[in-house]
Amino acid sequence: MGSRYSLPLTAHSADKPTVDAIRQRLGGRETSAPGAGEIVQVPLPSGDEQPGVVLFATADQLDVWLGQGVVRRVPRQQVQACLEPPSKELIVLASDVQLFASLNEGQRVRCGSREGRLDEGKLLEKCRYGALVVRDDGVIVGAGFQRIWPAIDAAACN
Repeated sequence: MGSRYSLPLTAHSADKPTVDAIRQRLGGRETSAPGAGEIVQVPLPSGDEQPGVVLFATADQLDVWLGQGVVRRVPRQQVQACLEPPSKELIVLASDVQLFASLNEGQRVRCGSREGRLDEGKLLEKCRYGALVVRDDGVIVGAGFQRIWPAIDAAACN
């Protein structure tokens, strides 16, 4: 059966976290194998199955979000495609994961902060559950995958 993991949460501290600490909270520098963003059925210890979204994939394992901040690491062969219509919440989350998976290191991105600020910069490192972004002012920030989007080239829109 799969292991249970909690999504990384920000610790409130007066000290600014180091880049290494942010990288670790975001699951470490890694690139997902195909499968991120898929909606799947995950077997539970009770014998039931629950739909979830693949946040990160390796050749052998999937990190699947099951709701309420619960992520389960499951062997790939134990997971099946979700045949039931997924909830709106799962559809939105799957779309967010697919968008994040499409980003590349070095790409210009926008990064939303918890305070509501929208920064722009370069995607420095992709991690399992988010990324490190170097803002235009040189400050490196970490953000979860749901807070990072491709930057829009204003000149290309005109």
